[in-house]
Amino acid sequence: MKLKILIALFIASVFTGCNSQTGAKIIPAADFAEKIKTPNAQLLDVRTPEEFKTEHLANAANINWNGDQFEAEAAKYDKTKPIFVYCRVGGRSAKAADKLSQMGFKEVYNLEGGIIQWTESGFPVENK
Repeated sequence: MKLKILIALFIASVFTGCNSQTGAKIIPAADFAEKIKTPNAQLLDVRTPEEFKTEHLANAANINWNGDQFEAEAAKYDKTKPIFVYCRVGGRSAKAADKLSQMGFKEVYNLEGGIIQWTESGFPVENK
């Protein structure tokens, strides 16, 4: 009987662990545009430097998700302030948002659909 209970608890913990959420929120462009106006907002573009140079959101910093220094560079940001991430379509930024949550960032927001959705929604970008 005890063995059955232990097995059931083990199985439950495995499924719970696989389905746990890190706390990052995926939000649409209109909500993202409003929330990045929050005082102390930290805005990260996690695309490559080449992509960043072509276009990016105003006041965004660039930390390449695919680079070797993502975690070290991200650790320099304030974990108590909201942090907003985006990429081209949302895949890299979803991974980056999850990583930031795992690193202890309290409020993490990911732009749904990335910069493509941002521009399609009519929001401005900057070019360098």
